[in-house]
Amino acid sequence: AATPPWDEGDAYALHQTQVRLLRQGLLLLEKRGGLLVYSTCALNPVENEAVVAEALRGLTTKDGAPLFEVAPFDELLPPAELAALPPLADGVSRWAVDADAAPATAAPPAADEIAWLAPQLARCRRLLPSARAGGLSHGGFFLAALRATEAAAEAAAEAVEAAETLEGPSRGGAEAEADNDGDLEPLAADEWASIREFYGIADDGGAAP
Repeated sequence: AATPPWDEGDAYALHQTQVRLLRQGLLLLEKRGGLLVYSTCALNPVENEAVVAEALRGLTTKDGAPLFEVAPFDELLPPAELAALPPLADGVSRWAVDADAAPATAAPPAADEIAWLAPQLARCRRLLPSARAGGLSHGGFFLAALRATEAAAEAAAEAVEAAETLEGPSRGGAEAEADNDGDLEPLAADEWASIREFYGIADDGGAAP
């Protein structure tokens, strides 16, 4: 079957889905550490830099400091491996959108954001299509490796300290492991009461008469 023609509206719809996916991944990254690589086989900034920008601006501390950053690409691979890669272009921070059709988050950074977002987006990488004898050697790709910032680590430490102040020191070893139920939050008393009433659960766990 023939490939359907590219439509600008499709990119705007994908943008919103991609932002949600990237944000969810970053929230997991904040807990686990490491790197998250966001990559597409597109070169449209709406699906690439605009997604990264919205994820960065939407996840901040209460003081507005970004919780995540784009890692410098030259820190990700050894020099020999970097040298073996095809030429890569920096990410962009300026692009055009249809103001009547595009969601607000697909627009390029605003004037008051450009100073901090442009350097972040420049750390993204674009692999441009390359033609060799006999045909196309590869298509276009985009990638950005994101990691938690120092602000995120400080915020996490503050949250742990606040929890320990309210609940006492955190427990370790086998006792903590026994309480670990897949990171599930315990039900509040009123929530459990509502569930018991709905399903007819008695106080002893059996079926209510």
